[in-house]
Amino acid sequence: MLTKFIFAWVLNWLPLIVSGLIIVIVALNNLWPKRKFLLFLKKLTTFNLVYGLIGLTVLFNLLLSGLQYLTWHAAPFSRFFLPPFTPLNYFLRYSLLHFWLASILVFLCALAFYLIFKLIRRRNREAISGEELHLILLSGLLVGWPNFIIFVPSFFLLALIFSVLNLLVFKNKKNSLLYPLILSLILTFLVGHFLINWLSLSAFII
Repeated sequence: MLTKFIFAWVLNWLPLIVSGLIIVIVALNNLWPKRKFLLFLKKLTTFNLVYGLIGLTVLFNLLLSGLQYLTWHAAPFSRFFLPPFTPLNYFLRYSLLHFWLASILVFLCALAFYLIFKLIRRRNREAISGEELHLILLSGLLVGWPNFIIFVPSFFLLALIFSVLNLLVFKNKKNSLLYPLILSLILTFLVGHFLINWLSLSAFII
């Protein structure tokens, strides 16, 4: 019973708590960078957060795989899904499909999104800053799969709105992707799952 409780808590709440904390850190670092009481957060740069999130994701999936193994091993019936009754490949395939595949998929999508903007920056360094480039990768990893499907169009829509407002209201031709990125990240984190169901995209859930 204890293993099942821990497994359910880790699966449902731990990713939301960690992702929420990282989003708060990103928002504070980028929107209020000069506040003295936030200076300790400056060590948690977007670049460092990307590597930290990847590492935490790997550890999290390993933990889920381990808890799944313990859960099966604790029950008389499901114990037959494990060696020596069943080849280890069955458990590995199950873990890949249920715990690792979504993380791998969103990593590949976020990396492709990052590389597209990196190519844009290579052609025009003023179009996007290095911090914004890292934030694009971090945001893609944070929203997860299938919320990434919601994040991309919402980001482009907000970037267009901010660009038009910046040009018409502030008469500034130089646009920043910082605010559209953070806002689309927060919106996707809060209502992404609702939009997935509302738009009938639940088939993409892994």
